[in-house]
Amino acid sequence: MDNELDVFGKKFVEEVYDYALVDWQGIVSGKAKRGVLADSFKEHFGENLNQSEKERLLWLISEVIETTMFYELNFFEQNPDYLLSTSDEESVNLTSISDGLAGELVSDQGWIARYAGK
Repeated sequence: MDNELDVFGKKFVEEVYDYALVDWQGIVSGKAKRGVLADSFKEHFGENLNQSEKERLLWLISEVIETTMFYELNFFEQNPDYLLSTSDEESVNLTSISDGLAGELVSDQGWIARYAGK
């Protein structure tokens, strides 16, 4: 994992996808007892979801997180006035070194497949 793109991808997945999923796993499982999201979840879903319902809901949540991240990266590809770049001395525009930044996230060998939950 030497290139800027993979360094970014690993950090993006770990600090967005993984953190969001862990938060939601706590909420859905009932381990997150307090907080705005936990309270709102209980208000809308109650506390009586069975294991199968929890698993299906977590699958859906992971898909929503992934889709949101995909469209966030796609935004930078489609709007070149907004740069996604490294902050080192030789700044690199990450969209310019990828043949499809959003696609780096979700392919079979993409960032989520390689770095999620690691």
